[in-house]
Parts: sequence; C-alpha cells; structure tokens
Amino acid sequence: PPYSSLQVALPYSHTTWIGGRGSGHCDFGDGQSSTEQNPIHTYDNFGTYTVSLTVRGSEHTSTREKKDLIKVKHPDTGVLSFDNIAINDEGPVPNGYGGLHWNNCKYIKKSCFPGSGFDRGVVSGDYAAYNPASQPLSVDGILFTFLGVYLTSGWQDNNPIAVQGYSGGSKKYERVVVISKDGPAWFDFNFTNIDELRLFSLSTGNAHFVIDDFSYIRLRKAMPWIPLLLLDD
Repeated sequence: PPYSSLQVALPYSHTTWIGGRGSGHCDFGDGQSSTEQNPIHTYDNFGTYTVSLTVRGSEHTSTREKKDLIKVKHPDTGVLSFDNIAINDEGPVPNGYGGLHWNNCKYIKKSCFPGSGFDRGVVSGDYAAYNPASQPLSVDGILFTFLGVYLTSGWQDNNPIAVQGYSGGSKKYERVVVISKDGPAWFDFNFTNIDELRLFSLSTGNAHFVIDDFSYIRLRKAMPWIPLLLLDD
C-alpha cells in the first residue's frame, strides 16, 4: 500500500490475566491473531480496530474486548471537532473549515438541548454539528477520502442515515447506518477519492442527526479557511 504500516504493542499481556498459567489467543480485529504472550502486530490499513484477548486456563476460559482500541490514520488525516469555529451557542459551519465547503451544516453547543442527542452526541469539547431543518447535509470543495465520523440521532431512535460519496457528479459509494439518540456511535466509511459527501435521514419528522470528529484525508490542496472576524462598531 502507498503508506507506512503501523506496528503496535498491545497494552496487556497473558501474564497480567492468569499469572503465567494457561494459554491465550489475541484477535487484532483485522483478520489476524496471535498466541504470543506479549503480542506486537502490524496494521497495514487505515481504520479503527477492536481487539480481544481470550485466555484459557485448566478450568475456565475468559475473554476481554477493548472496543476501538486501535486507530490507524494517514499522516494527512484531519479530524474536525467543530469547537474551534464556535463564536455563539449555534451557527453555520463556515465554508473553508478544514478546507471543505459545508452545505446545510450548523455547529451547536451541547448545553442547548440537555439530555437530547445534541447533548449526548458531543464527543470532543462542547460542540458538534448537525443538519438544520432535518435537511440533507453535504460536504465538498476538494478531493478527499472520508474515513469516518461519530453519528448520533438528535431526537428519535432507530434513525436511518444514508451516507453517499460522489466523484465528478457520479455516486461512487452508498451506505445506510442506523443511529440512536442515546449516544454516539463511530462508523468507518473509507470512501476514497471523492469530491462530495452527502448525509441525509431516511426517516420523517424531526430527523436531525449530530456529527462529531469528522475524519478525512485531504488529497488535493485545500482552499484556505479564513475565520470570521468580529469587529466592534
């Protein structure tokens, strides 16, 4: 692949579990595994990986899983948390943020709707972004690879969200995910070489969704982001 792989020493060993007795099997989450006592593994692809360790003793078997333990990112990866653009409790995400053009997308402070998905969906800092009026949200402006994002439903449970990646006006990727208002879920997409991303709910009514930690790779020089200047009268 056209990037460096990542070698990781996992933060636990068999001996910490069973005092050196029995045998263990570590699943790295990418289709590979090891029975070594202190495993070191090389990940060759970008993504988020859940790692599990199963230990078998003379009488019992125990498994411990660490969800999303490993995240392998390209060195040009951008992660947008929407915190460094906020000047009010709510407002439009400015075009040029992250080198991208944002359509029908607003940032919002978690305290605006306590206990809702707008509150629970914030992963980093105090802000996230959402689709006002429950309308489709889209991102374009450069060639990029969309890696993934945290998604939360604003008000309703079992909210189906269609996520589409386009290149030159033609749909290249499509996936539907179902999200909850109870908390954020991370989704890997890995839509490569796209110039437009569209997200919209397939539900009716208050079909808002919340996004945070928008992760992508810039593949072409981005347009500059010029922050808004607040001038006193």
